Amino acid sequence: MKLRHYVLYLTASVLFAIALDISMLDDGLRHIAFAVHQDSMHSWGEVFPHSLFGSYDPWHLWHSLLGQLSHIVSYRYIQIYVNTFILFILMILVHMYLRKVVSYSFGSMIYVVVFVIVAVFGGRYWMMRPDALSGLYVFAVLLLPNRILPALVLALLYGPFYYLFFLYMGSVGLVFMVQQKWRAFIGTSLGAIAVGMYFLFSDFDGYIETLFYVLTDQSLREGLVVTEGEPLFSLFSLLDYTVAVPLFLGMASLQIYKRYSYFKKHTLVLFLVITAVLWINQIRYFALFLPFMVVCFLSFWIEMNFIEFLENTKKKWGVFKQDIKRIRFIIDPLTVIYMLVVTTLMLTTFSYTETVERKKYFKESFFMHKTILMNSMNLDLYSALYHNPTMHIVPSCGIGWFDDADEKMKDIYIRMQKKKGITEEEISKLLRYVDADIYIHYIKREGARLRFAKLKELGIIPLEIYDNHIVFSVEKETNHE
Repeated sequence: MKLRHYVLYLTASVLFAIALDISMLDDGLRHIAFAVHQDSMHSWGEVFPHSLFGSYDPWHLWHSLLGQLSHIVSYRYIQIYVNTFILFILMILVHMYLRKVVSYSFGSMIYVVVFVIVAVFGGRYWMMRPDALSGLYVFAVLLLPNRILPALVLALLYGPFYYLFFLYMGSVGLVFMVQQKWRAFIGTSLGAIAVGMYFLFSDFDGYIETLFYVLTDQSLREGLVVTEGEPLFSLFSLLDYTVAVPLFLGMASLQIYKRYSYFKKHTLVLFLVITAVLWINQIRYFALFLPFMVVCFLSFWIEMNFIEFLENTKKKWGVFKQDIKRIRFIIDPLTVIYMLVVTTLMLTTFSYTETVERKKYFKESFFMHKTILMNSMNLDLYSALYHNPTMHIVPSCGIGWFDDADEKMKDIYIRMQKKKGITEEEISKLLRYVDADIYIHYIKREGARLRFAKLKELGIIPLEIYDNHIVFSVEKETNHE
């Protein structure tokens, strides 16, 4: 790559990040809030009672980085600076893979292709989550030469930022092993061991407990679904992880064995085959790998004689071809500038700035230092924490119930978030159990019935309707069975 490539991609990343502004509605908001307001939020276990979280912060280095950034830039604009960096690296990686994987010289039109891939398929990378670093790590390390030191250094730079590092380093290690790149394999393995030791020594019990809950949350949720944790195809929701993992790895091994010479040369395709168990069974991984899947698709498409078709078409228009050569020095820069402007304008439609700003409602004194029970996990909780870090919310983003002290309460909690819902008496019991000050009821179920008179008898007083939910105050002294 030449200097002009870096300059153009840096310019584009700045424009894209500004256009996106607040580019996320979910976890990214709580990560920013926690990084800047740890004096108020203390721990995830305090923010989300009865959740998979305790005093341990699995993203502590990511929060430390965002916290340091907040000393330099305004809280309101942290995401713009982080997105600029991530988009810049993502564009460079996509550019490099297009040059390496696709057997066609795009010329200066490669900029247009990169803009489209990043803007249309790169949404997972501007959500302010540390797993964006996982995607950047994977596709950067697979470009490295077969050397120990580069693989080791990249592993050490990335690993401490994401507690599920072993999923990505393990997949990369398998790629290097299949392709017999033993030096890169050793470097990655040493990095994984070092990062694993870092997490275990920082807080052994907290790390192991968090891993256990995260890796078993499919059963802990008892049928409740996190959208990004759903499989790519609903058919695979019937498979438990204990079945899916050996099944997909077995199929991948068979394919690699049958076409070993092909996979030995095509690193990106090999990685996607090995990680199919991840991206087919959880949408979050599909979204993370999507920009590079598109690069693979382009490669396959072009290899199917598409370029030959284009070349034959050009030959039929010889005069036009000669004219294009004469004015190409004008057309190409104008096209790139036009696409840069259009892509920037398009990304403004992906911005959630107005939506998040509307949730400043949660900054009112009524919500300060209060515990809130919601009848379903709603994206509002992230905006609420972004504006008011003093709140405590049930359920958490993990939605599962991780408190086994009272099985009846666990049953009520799970049924509350399902389609049928729960009775007013059960709402009262759960409010008392989690010691909530406020109850927020989201109106989303057809046929659901909520009797205000009965709730008032139980000390649950309706106050107002805002957007799509009803806010209740809880009079604890009269909240009885």
